[in-house]
Amino acid sequence: MLSGSDFPSWLVGLAWASLAIAFGCAIAVAVDVYLRPQPMAVMNLVWPICALFGSVLWLGAYLAWGRAPRPAARAAWRSRGHSQRPAGNVEAAPHDEHVRVHRDQPLRRRLHLG
Repeated sequence: MLSGSDFPSWLVGLAWASLAIAFGCAIAVAVDVYLRPQPMAVMNLVWPICALFGSVLWLGAYLAWGRAPRPAARAAWRSRGHSQRPAGNVEAAPHDEHVRVHRDQPLRRRLHLG
């Protein structure tokens, strides 16, 4: 069995610092998920657990793609007649109507093949 003396002291310090950063990221994500609950309830657990392993990378991924809108913003979004929430913190783009109509067209027409 390995003991603490088998590793260089700088490596032990680096490992402890990495663990501290990972726990800090997981706590930050957990607090934010508590304030902005995810639409899929399981993600309220998945994001903080992933932050334990990926630390700063997963924190960045959560902030970029996984962060749910504030409950007030979600209610305002639904009150305007939308059934789904906007992705992340982004409001719907002005071309969404075109995208929906465009998606209903046959593939041949979308590709301008005739």
